[in-house]
Amino acid sequence: MYTSRLVKTIENLSSRQRESFKTFVISPYFNQHEKTIELLELILDELEKPKPQLDRAKVFKRLFPKQTYEEQKIQNVMSYLMRLHHRFLAFQYFEGQQLEEQLSTIQQAYLENQLDIFTNRAKFFDRSIKKRNVLDSHYYFYQYR
Repeated sequence: MYTSRLVKTIENLSSRQRESFKTFVISPYFNQHEKTIELLELILDELEKPKPQLDRAKVFKRLFPKQTYEEQKIQNVMSYLMRLHHRFLAFQYFEGQQLEEQLSTIQQAYLENQLDIFTNRAKFFDRSIKKRNVLDSHYYFYQYR
């Protein structure tokens, strides 16, 4: 398991990114699967050691102490954690895109017929985009949207 893509991905995260990812995984809004949280904590704990012990059978035994080893079960938990990492990457990107976030808020408010939020955020968005003072393709694309 130590050579798996999941472990290598987590191992390559900086300490700050690891903490952010852990916060993301622990959040009940993004993840309600307890075994995924346990797997991440187990991986993070092992990666702190000089010689990590991440044998699949041993990890399975720690996650599911009263069950017999099932490769598919451990693979499912690993896969779910990897998908959470993909969502985490997208979420991090989205957080850095203020105009995109504002536009998404406007679009969702419109779809949910929350016209007071739609109007307020649309005015704020219009002011934000005009402050940029750059009439590039992004400006026109946001105006179009």
